[in-house]
Amino acid sequence: MPFVISMAMGPIGIYIRRHLDETLLGVEDGNSSANAAVKAASQPLRKLFREHSRVITTGVLTTIGGTAANYIVLFYLPTYAIRILHLPMSSALWAAWTAAVVTVICSPFAGALSDRVGRKRVLWVSRVLLIATVYPAFMIINAAPTVPVLLAVVAGLAVLVAFTAVPNIVMLPELFPREIRATGMSIVYCLGVSIFGGFAQFFATWLIQISGSNLAPAWYLIGCGLVSLIPLPFMQETAGRDIG
Repeated sequence: MPFVISMAMGPIGIYIRRHLDETLLGVEDGNSSANAAVKAASQPLRKLFREHSRVITTGVLTTIGGTAANYIVLFYLPTYAIRILHLPMSSALWAAWTAAVVTVICSPFAGALSDRVGRKRVLWVSRVLLIATVYPAFMIINAAPTVPVLLAVVAGLAVLVAFTAVPNIVMLPELFPREIRATGMSIVYCLGVSIFGGFAQFFATWLIQISGSNLAPAWYLIGCGLVSLIPLPFMQETAGRDIG
């Protein structure tokens, strides 16, 4: 049934796409400057990496922290509850539901706050808090492996995930010039999300096996979070800036 319901997303996506305005201004009118931008966007990937390597590297590094947190808290913890904490399967469903609801509620506030005080400041505070709390959070759910404790920990971490992921997602397109914005975001998403998010559960399971510690997934999130803080001091604030 979930797959049948999700099929409705196809027509909705097509409707949204058909009613969106073209963001590369002048393309539909044959504007020469817009055509030049299209030509710039079609340059070989090696040239994009050569001329915009700093921005791509910055985007990948900052994405690592947000995507690791997102995949560990929202997607891995429900599995962790069953396989490691030996809680009933229903607890995993409740954990996933709790994480999703909290994230949905907090995301607009995270976006509004980053618009008001800046992307970098929200990223700094939320990621440092996440790095500081994720290990104690795993200690708590292992010391008291009950459903109420699990849901409370998931809810608390999901708040921080929303405040660290939302500004990151908004900031990424703001880093790139308009003519390569989609290409740049695609590269960053492919490298940052596909590897460090898509394989997050694999890395977490592997770390548990080689370390023998049930707290090992927290170290993965901490490591990714620390790496993602490296480029922040060297980045320009993008909130409120005309990005073209």
